[in-house]
Amino acid sequence: MGQPSPQTPRLSESGKRSAALRLAWSGAIVFSASGIDMLAQLLRNAIFARLLSVPDFGIVATFSILLTLMDAALSSGVDQMAVQARDADDPKLQGSLHAIQLVLGAITALLLLAIAWPYSYAIGTPGLGWAYASLALVPLIRGLGHLDSLRLQRQGRYLPSMLRQTVPPIVALITIWPAYLLFGDFRLALLTIYAQQLALLLATHLGARQPYRLRYDRENFRRAFAFGWPLMANALLLYVVFNGDRIIVSNRFGLQTLGWFSAGVMLTLLPINFVAKSFQSLLLPVLARHQDDLPRLQRLYDQMVSLFAIVAAGFVIGTALAGREVITFVFGHKFEPALPYLLLLALMQGLRLIRIAASLAAMSRAETKNPLIANIYRVLFVALSLAVAVVTNSIYAMLAAGIAGEVVAGVAAAGQASRSSGFAVRHSIMTTLAMAVLGGAVAAISLMGWPLWIALLPCAFFAWVVRDLVMNARGLLN
Repeated sequence: MGQPSPQTPRLSESGKRSAALRLAWSGAIVFSASGIDMLAQLLRNAIFARLLSVPDFGIVATFSILLTLMDAALSSGVDQMAVQARDADDPKLQGSLHAIQLVLGAITALLLLAIAWPYSYAIGTPGLGWAYASLALVPLIRGLGHLDSLRLQRQGRYLPSMLRQTVPPIVALITIWPAYLLFGDFRLALLTIYAQQLALLLATHLGARQPYRLRYDRENFRRAFAFGWPLMANALLLYVVFNGDRIIVSNRFGLQTLGWFSAGVMLTLLPINFVAKSFQSLLLPVLARHQDDLPRLQRLYDQMVSLFAIVAAGFVIGTALAGREVITFVFGHKFEPALPYLLLLALMQGLRLIRIAASLAAMSRAETKNPLIANIYRVLFVALSLAVAVVTNSIYAMLAAGIAGEVVAGVAAAGQASRSSGFAVRHSIMTTLAMAVLGGAVAAISLMGWPLWIALLPCAFFAWVVRDLVMNARGLLN
């Protein structure tokens, strides 16, 4: 692994063991919290699918599309800055971040009110403007949240974040049955959304060590804007990426097809988000501590790319082998029409996971434009997906355009990491291409009945590209 840099002196053997134990404990907490969150979301959607008709489940999906827009509008970077900033422990900075968060919550609430009725017509549900308008309460609640549990991650204290992440989805689960008895239709989803957001607000304050304060500081506002505007712009682009396909499906193919398609999106998006969020919570504090040691960051970046690629490959192959059983077990037989789309959605999400490594590495050096640049390219392919859907009337062709977009976005993310932060990106680009080739071979075998032997060369190429993870795993831990 080379000589240690002046900034990172070599640890003693006992220090290495102690650091490894702390990392293992932090990792256990992070993955447990993310796992509980993912399983709770999956169980909630599975219960919705069992209780509701497919069209009603499609309406619930339209709530999800609008809430994702809210998340994008609130993605100002305050969460990441509460972890990344060198002076994150300063109450003045935290108070400024709280004020920014509250102002953005109020602005987002007004935005949701303004678009509720136009959105209802665009999505094909003109009678539900009132339901979409009521979701304006959510960003107001979010804006009052406490950021201290995120700051504590810098000190290796993950239990407050675990409380913040696990309690709200469990509360939402508990709310489902009384909501169903009260309404018996898609309105039960609204009640569970409100319950989850109130539980999140309470959890953020229960896990805090510093008092909640609002503070205006011009310099901190300027810093937060410089740090956060690329993240917010990226989140809005990511909204188009995540929901463009679903909006196209709803507009072109109707609520019933949207219900099936959304089931496939949820089954592929939740596990990848689980991995991405877990590793961001675990690795960003570590990367930020070594943000001035580019050689070490380079090694960690290459290892992250290989690790994410192996997870993505396992996810795609697992979907090909067990997709039918999983979708019928979770959502029931009435959602089997989603099965043909499942593998292509899994490949799309797997490719997205690989490019997250470049964003994390760049963010550790306070470079937040990386995902923005990548998603500019990705959004161009959403427009292409719409054109393909209109011309071919085929969801398969639409998804193929999306997969091509993820490959291009992955290469763009690597290129931006090289230009802005000085990372070498040959390994990242090669890994993205190897994953695309392997995923294409798996899709050809699973969906078109091609012989198994066509996957031999893609598998060998992929194994050769990610071999560094196995060969250097011990050095990475040290």
